[in-house]
Amino acid sequence: VEYVQRLKQHQEQMFYQVMDGVFQDEDIDDIIEKIVSDALWKELTQKMRQLKYQPNELTAEDVESSLQEYIERGELQIEEGKIKITPKGARKLANQILRRILKNLGDLKLGPHGVEQTGYGAWISPASRKYEMGDEYARIDFEKTLLNALERKPRTGNKIGLEPEDFQVFEEIHQTKMVAGIIIDTSGSMRGDKFSAAIDTSLALAELIRREPEDLLKVYLFSHHVEEIPYYDIVNVGAPQG
Repeated sequence: VEYVQRLKQHQEQMFYQVMDGVFQDEDIDDIIEKIVSDALWKELTQKMRQLKYQPNELTAEDVESSLQEYIERGELQIEEGKIKITPKGARKLANQILRRILKNLGDLKLGPHGVEQTGYGAWISPASRKYEMGDEYARIDFEKTLLNALERKPRTGNKIGLEPEDFQVFEEIHQTKMVAGIIIDTSGSMRGDKFSAAIDTSLALAELIRREPEDLLKVYLFSHHVEEIPYYDIVNVGAPQG
């Protein structure tokens, strides 16, 4: 059972090996060869056979078949012998990376970042307050204003008289909007795991921000020049060289 669990866990890690190959701008044949010749996979399957399990051999055809499934779902595409991740695939990858990060964080008390407080804003609150000079007439709470007037004795007869202190206005709800930016160094100093970590961070942050439609993420690459790209294009940026 232990080896079966380890094999399943390693299958997930092999998915990230494929993604690393994409990040490193490797040819599809090289990526397939790396997966098929994976030493840990062979070790685990050999130990399972010793325990009379019969795991299937992993062949190049298996890897190609799996890649074809991603292509048919619109998550990958092949261009000039290289794997490219589509925006749809990038969103799926971002979700998986975020789940992996949150799982590693353990039982962390997370909460929404939205802040709602009365004050100046675009939305009307059900709460109201006394009118102050400069308040917009469109925000007058007529119901509360009339109730304030009725609580006083009418001036004459049954007529309701309005005094300045009777007027109430609705509060506005102040909401925050987050604009986050991530700047990724694509120079030669970012080779290997550094660049992969930057991609993971970008995708995980994008997945978090995507849950709040009003929020925005900007991704910038810099080396010899600065370039802004959509977050999902980061997975198709070639690994730094030199």
